[in-house]
Amino acid sequence: RMKEMSMPFRRFFFWDKNVQDGQRACVRVKEIAEKMTRLYRENEARAVAADEPRPKRQSLMQHMMEHAYPSEIARVTDVNVMTFAGHDTTGFSFCFFLMEMARHPEAMKRVQAEIATVMPREPLQSTTSTSPSVAAGTAQQALHHGDQKLLSALCGLEYLNYCIKESMRLWPVASIGSVRQLDKDVHWKGMVLPKGSSIRAHVFSMFREQWIDRPTEFLPERWAPESPQLPELKEMFIPFSLGKRACIGQNMAMFQLRVIAAYFLHNFDFTLVGEPDFEYFITLKPVDLFLSVKERTV
Repeated sequence: RMKEMSMPFRRFFFWDKNVQDGQRACVRVKEIAEKMTRLYRENEARAVAADEPRPKRQSLMQHMMEHAYPSEIARVTDVNVMTFAGHDTTGFSFCFFLMEMARHPEAMKRVQAEIATVMPREPLQSTTSTSPSVAAGTAQQALHHGDQKLLSALCGLEYLNYCIKESMRLWPVASIGSVRQLDKDVHWKGMVLPKGSSIRAHVFSMFREQWIDRPTEFLPERWAPESPQLPELKEMFIPFSLGKRACIGQNMAMFQLRVIAAYFLHNFDFTLVGEPDFEYFITLKPVDLFLSVKERTV
């Protein structure tokens, strides 16, 4: 589908195996989302019949199933978005964040010290949880069980947020940007971009423009309130795009990045083992990124 956006006539290449595989994959993904909605309704009906209490926490699936959609296909589309979109983008963004932390140990130590102000250091131990990697201890258990006060404190850590933003500025995973269609002729530098043309805002290039102070360097402090370029940076920084077509999952993605980054840096030190390569197709990702991981002691 992404290729069809740049080359609309590609859908007619019925002899191309990649096109055939892509079309089959789209059908399969739709079938999975339809099955998820069907199973949810069946489980809900079973729970109501058995008079079982509903969980206090609402899942994304529950919200989508209770929301009034104009059609069932619109609901299935949102289920697809929340199920499949964001996994690779958030994962690659986290990889880039760890890469920059490993490259800049002083910044990593500062983030770790900031995390310790809201989540004191405790021994990393095994638990009876289904996730054995989760550490025991008061703060760690609070994090694992979704303590709202702790999660809010972690998301509000200033320097951690500076580092995440700076990593996303240097390595925007959706680096080709979003597509918009012009609703009128645009005159630009002696050229006319005709109405109906598709244009892209190439964020990788935007985020490294020469007006930015030392644009290719990792400088988290540029996001601090006292930074003279902060107003321009905030206006330029659109890794999730803008407007009503912006990424629907951006708040969830940022929440995940903050909490996962805090947990990992709270418990481990990272060292870069050689420089990785980079690959781009739809998303920008590191290739052969190897990190040495050392458990931190109390």
